[in-house]
Amino acid sequence: MYSLHGIIFAYEAAPELKELVEHRTSASLPFGGRYRLIDFPLSAMVGAGISDIGVIMQRGYQSLMDHLGSGRDWNLSRRVGGLRLLPPFGYADTQDMYRSRMEALKSVYSYLKRIRQDYVILARGDLAANFPIDDMFRRHVESGAEVTIACSSTPQLPLKDSSFIIPDRDGFTGGTVWDPIQQPEGYQALEIYILSKELLLKVVEHGTVHNLFNKGDLLEVLTEGRRAKIYLYDGYVGGITSVEAYYRRSMELLDPACRGQLFLEERPIITKERSDVSTYYDTGARSKNCLVADGCYIEGDIEDCILFRGVHVGKGSVLRGCILMQDTIVQEQAALSHVITDKNVTISPYVTLASPRTYPITIRKDAVI
Repeated sequence: MYSLHGIIFAYEAAPELKELVEHRTSASLPFGGRYRLIDFPLSAMVGAGISDIGVIMQRGYQSLMDHLGSGRDWNLSRRVGGLRLLPPFGYADTQDMYRSRMEALKSVYSYLKRIRQDYVILARGDLAANFPIDDMFRRHVESGAEVTIACSSTPQLPLKDSSFIIPDRDGFTGGTVWDPIQQPEGYQALEIYILSKELLLKVVEHGTVHNLFNKGDLLEVLTEGRRAKIYLYDGYVGGITSVEAYYRRSMELLDPACRGQLFLEERPIITKERSDVSTYYDTGARSKNCLVADGCYIEGDIEDCILFRGVHVGKGSVLRGCILMQDTIVQEQAALSHVITDKNVTISPYVTLASPRTYPITIRKDAVI
């Protein structure tokens, strides 16, 4: 049986997420009431039997380190292997963000050389998807491809900075289009790749010799002159690169059909454990079509909302289409419509905040309104 090692790119913070990534990377963004985005690729790897996983970080990674810890919650806390957090220690230029995935891989080259497994899966850390890695790996080995690329037949990510692959009749890459301006052809690449450790080291070494680190798309480097197979995945993929996308993808979880695609019994999503009491609903409280985590205290009226752990909604407060992250407090008689609060926000009594669904209000961490 071939063995597989996981690498997660978790160093980026999409600027269009604004206040939501002031103190964290996109991979550490809370999502779905109790999870972080990195929980999805990490859980998919663990569910596929991967025991060694490296997480590439660079700046603003304190939140990610606090969440992942030693990896114990994912059964990855081990003396040998397990979860390894990879900040850019020892890398010469850490003043700016990595120019590309290639540069990120070069920064952890010594780690890559020590990988014990035959194959490596590379994945971005900010996609909400319950990805069947075991099936993709099996098909990669059976196909004899040098690289296998996960793709979607419908665009899941912004067209800007995206790559689309036009397949040949055998399901291998027949052509690639980068940054399409109009309606693209082919399948959108999801930036999930499987290849051998040997090939990965050769690619990084080649990039070092020829200074390919300013290339923005790892796909081009991996597939140039190589036999690359397409793995088509049309399950739920939540691409979150802006505040509007975060709000829209979060609200999709209020649909049971959508939740059913993302949270599967056979591939559970694991997150950091936090012990909370059950949520309390006061006799005057009302809740309609909401996702409410444990540890909340609801005295007001909430509808079409997502409440993370420890949220308190005071008496007489009315919330419509809101996302309140961990330990947010909404005091009495407040009115919120289409508002996203980061952690530990306090909304004072009688405050009114309202915005269209297409442009929700975001409130930074620890703010008092």
